[in-house]
Amino acid sequence: FKQVGQVASIRVLRHNVTRRPLGYAYVNFNSLADAERARENLNHQVVKGKPIRIMWCERNPTNRREPQGNVY
Repeated sequence: FKQVGQVASIRVLRHNVTRRPLGYAYVNFNSLADAERARENLNHQVVKGKPIRIMWCERNPTNRREPQGNVY
């Protein structure tokens, strides 16, 4: 991800008991432009034999429940 912009942080989600990765992570960039570039250039790229999907993260739970705008 750092090839498209300056990464502020990365958090890989893991199973609470087994500590195995759940298959997704949160990547935070220092600027919105870098995040947009990552989404445009890296979406559907193959990493370790599997394509990755990049989506915006909506932190507000009320907005996540709204029917418009969320794609999974």
